[in-house]
Amino acid sequence: MSVRETIDPKSSLWAWLAFDLWFHRTQRGLSLAQTAMIVKTTRGTVSNWEAGRFRPSDTCLNA
Repeated sequence: MSVRETIDPKSSLWAWLAFDLWFHRTQRGLSLAQTAMIVKTTRGTVSNWEAGRFRPSDTCLNA
């Protein structure tokens, strides 16, 4: 089972955010690295957001 299959966007706002980030990134054909450049963070951080392991800081959300 992949991480994507374990994220239920209906379970919480943070799970929805993780799923939505992944969905829109992949729909636009962006890599994790490209997305990281856009939001000024690292590839690993974006990966962790999408997996639901980390939550974006207030600074990232308000940028």
